[in-house]
Amino acid sequence: MLGPPTVRRSGLPGHHDRSVATTVGTHPVLDGTADAEPGSRSSNTGRSGSPSISWSASVGTWGVILAIPTLRFALVGVSALGFTISAVGSWMPQFYERQLNLSQGKATGTFLVLVVVGGIPGVIFGGRIADRWASRVVGARVVIPGVALIICTTLFIVSLLRLPYAICFPLQLLGFFFGTSAIPALRAGLTDAVPSTLRGTGFGAFNLTAVLFGTAAAPLVTSFFSQRYGDNLRTAFLIVLPVAYVGSALLIAARKHLEGDTQRLFEVVVEAATRQQVESQPSAE
Repeated sequence: MLGPPTVRRSGLPGHHDRSVATTVGTHPVLDGTADAEPGSRSSNTGRSGSPSISWSASVGTWGVILAIPTLRFALVGVSALGFTISAVGSWMPQFYERQLNLSQGKATGTFLVLVVVGGIPGVIFGGRIADRWASRVVGARVVIPGVALIICTTLFIVSLLRLPYAICFPLQLLGFFFGTSAIPALRAGLTDAVPSTLRGTGFGAFNLTAVLFGTAAAPLVTSFFSQRYGDNLRTAFLIVLPVAYVGSALLIAARKHLEGDTQRLFEVVVEAATRQQVESQPSAE
């Protein structure tokens, strides 16, 4: 079984890959400094042999996660994506009522069509495109969400002009399609960039960022600007949606780091497997 690299407490110290240390930092999970001599109890286990988790170790793990360049860009990108989708999802039915003069029932039905017809196919399409272009375009799994978010935001901004419902809704339907198509590629890119031993923490950071700066912040910020401008959701959307362009730019910029981060993580796995195989062999007398 493959495991994290180990370092003996006696004898020669284990070898550390400088390129890995530069990118992801020094951490017991990656460089193996938490392991003890084979045959003895590990320094990070309790008397029962089960792993013990300390607060300092948890903080260190988050430090390793944030030291990965691709993940830093991706966290900003997922914040922008979550902000855009949450802003639209929270207030779009009210927008249909106030600005397009639809009845409450028709506004709710229109938004339901937006989510089902635009959102579900968008997620399926985004997953297929992410897999198809992963080997053709450098950093495709962060570039695709960046481009999709740009298209989504632009379509929604255009739809917020004083257009009739017959033109506004198709633009928003297409925009929601592209917005949700960014989700699968963004999650796949996160998986590629985070070590398997830290993937739970990585997804935790991913979800925490999406909730704090997307699901929680977007409705409040949109409501604030709407009330400031006389309950005008059109103006509020035009103010908050351009934030997504910043996230898109950072996601596209992350393409320069994704391949390098993935390669360095592969080197860590290979080095760990080799070292464990060598140390598991009985020493010659």
